[in-house]
Amino acid sequence: MAQIEIKNLTFKYAMADSSCLKNVSLNIENGDFVVVCGKSGCGKTTLLRCLKSVLTPNGDKTGEVLFENKKIEEVDERTQAMKIGFVMQNPQQQIVTDKVWHELAFGLENMGMAREEIGARIGETAEYFGIAKLYERTTNSLSGGQKQLLNLAAVMTMQPKVIILDEPTAQLDPIAAEKFIQMLHKINDELGTTVIISEHRLDQLLPVCSKAVVMKNGEILADDNSYKVADKLYNTEEFSKLLQYAYDKIHDCQCQYEGKDGCYHCILTYGNQYNRELFSREQAEALFEKLIEHTKSWETLPGYVGTISQTGVAEDSELELKFIDSIKTVARTNKWNFEKVPDADSYRYELRIMDGENDIRYYIIPQFALGGHYGVKHYTVADFQIICMSARINGNDFKEIDKLPMWAIFLDGYTYHAQAPNMRFYGDKEKRDGIRDSKTHRIFSWTMTWEDIQLFENDKEDSLGLNSITRLIEFLKNPQMGYIRETAFGCIADAENFMGHGGALYQGEITIDESCYDELTDFSTDEEVAEEIDKGISYNWNLQQIYPDIDKDEWIGFWRRYNLLQFFSNTTKAESITDTDMVAVDRDEIKMYYPGLEHIVDVLLDHNIPFGSDGDVDLTDSDGIVLASAGMIIRDLKVVIDPVDDNSESIFEAAGFKIFTAENFDINEIKNI
Repeated sequence: MAQIEIKNLTFKYAMADSSCLKNVSLNIENGDFVVVCGKSGCGKTTLLRCLKSVLTPNGDKTGEVLFENKKIEEVDERTQAMKIGFVMQNPQQQIVTDKVWHELAFGLENMGMAREEIGARIGETAEYFGIAKLYERTTNSLSGGQKQLLNLAAVMTMQPKVIILDEPTAQLDPIAAEKFIQMLHKINDELGTTVIISEHRLDQLLPVCSKAVVMKNGEILADDNSYKVADKLYNTEEFSKLLQYAYDKIHDCQCQYEGKDGCYHCILTYGNQYNRELFSREQAEALFEKLIEHTKSWETLPGYVGTISQTGVAEDSELELKFIDSIKTVARTNKWNFEKVPDADSYRYELRIMDGENDIRYYIIPQFALGGHYGVKHYTVADFQIICMSARINGNDFKEIDKLPMWAIFLDGYTYHAQAPNMRFYGDKEKRDGIRDSKTHRIFSWTMTWEDIQLFENDKEDSLGLNSITRLIEFLKNPQMGYIRETAFGCIADAENFMGHGGALYQGEITIDESCYDELTDFSTDEEVAEEIDKGISYNWNLQQIYPDIDKDEWIGFWRRYNLLQFFSNTTKAESITDTDMVAVDRDEIKMYYPGLEHIVDVLLDHNIPFGSDGDVDLTDSDGIVLASAGMIIRDLKVVIDPVDDNSESIFEAAGFKIFTAENFDINEIKNI
């Protein structure tokens, strides 16, 4: 007898034109680890909510859901609460109390359990989940990962037979997500608890799950063990056709008739942005011939891919590898630890800085292993994310690691970012501003170019003293904000004509007041140092957004100054002077931010409909917390395309947005709004 049996389940929301679940049948056995996956809007969330009657949405339902051979509607709510746990996507939505210990006890209190038994059970649970040290913490002081772990722990205090999780890692950073999924595997393996989870991080889940369920348009396409399902999803013949198409486009590209030996669009890689001329048309064609010949022997690598080698392996680009080599050189010179660590089907780098009484360990995660939003305003994935994992500073263990900065590293090849027709400088600045304004994480950006890498390799300084690599290392050696602001302050104060390298790109001024040091002593706290130093610098600038071609020195100089000024308050809101006729639109660049909606991007641009060109996909509250997500948001028209799940769709509707799917998108209807 199956633990959960779904028979011909069909569900249609009230007022909806069609059913979001269509004759779904599925058996889940006791102790299964089931992953439900599929494109946003395929019915995953609705299916999971139908497995617990109190969470089943309003609408028309036919078919049956049986739990332990009994219709779910006939299982009383107390039994469901005890035996079927549910973890939501947004950690904050599920927390109901102000203290960690009370959150663990809340469900047991509602069940009327004796106080002594509650104390014993939540104590055991806290130890099992490794959150005993958080026992007395307030829930609003926890990081996103800690909150979601607490939600899971609170559910497990009830000792359920089944736990259902709806995209529980969607708002977590990769480290927190990895830890969360490891804990799920532990619960399933050691306690025998049945796990049913909808997720997008399939690279971490498929190796540990016993069954994978693939959904599309409310129906189940595949239901089998993960390896058989993966085989069905990956069609080498279809991929070979795609590569053949790419090869044909390179071979026939119009640029060859314009006297050019290759262009960015026909090269299709970051790999040679340093010496683009070394990657000629002839070489591109030869490479793709080899790719086409060997596609059938490839294995897929989940996540984002930097470039594709001749053997089909994901690699970092040349610029990214040089950045890693620079960090490795610093580590070797200072006798620090630096290593490349395998991580499932991917990898990360680990840097351990041992400097005097400081002992600080970082993860350096490459782009193709990232994914997700990382608490920033814009949907953008950095070339690397640097995350502090542990810190001993000035001889003392730093307990609240989540308060230390994360770093989004951006490595920019000059031609692609700052020259027409692929100029994206202004979009890059908008992304950096979004990171700077983030309220969900303490995260900073750090932008470098080829020239910055070369200065480090040649042991030279830039116009501000030090170089960008060395300057970044100085911040990593002590990640406390007081130290960072003081170090940045020194770089700014010691530089002559600090704002003087922008030329026509920007207008601005900076005021440096060194008297801010007067109130500081050897006993000043890190917070006091940060506060006083912040008062010592004020600046403003007005970015002139009228030039399709930016002078190289201006472009590089701007980023060096932005890197340092981001730690201080801007006295004025910068206004951008925009001339859209002069700035070329790179359609391929925009399409990168809207996967699956490329045809809609073309239609919107063809009809001059304004929308976010850098990936406007999230609806957030005033604190920057993501409330709902979609494939695309057109804010001026209050239009949403492809909400990621039913909950997001409801939130968008409540906020007054009109909902479209990629399939029913009608430009004429859009134009009439």
